[in-house]
Amino acid sequence: PYRKGDPIRLPPQSDPDRWVVQAGTRFEDEELRTAGGRVLGAVGSGPDFAAALAQAYDLIADIEFADMYHRRDIGAGYAD
Repeated sequence: PYRKGDPIRLPPQSDPDRWVVQAGTRFEDEELRTAGGRVLGAVGSGPDFAAALAQAYDLIADIEFADMYHRRDIGAGYAD
């Protein structure tokens, strides 16, 4: 079972080349919280695939919630 109800800390949305897509989230007690499963999607944009991939993974590094984990193989082999 997935943890639910943990607060999520997102970075300020100041970079137009990276953004978050919410999935398993809910807004409770004036906080964004986990709601189980795939909680967020990190998206990056850039002049090429490698730059976009780097933006997405940099964004992941700026997100925090309890027991957070992410796949490290997304995009592997496509940035060449």
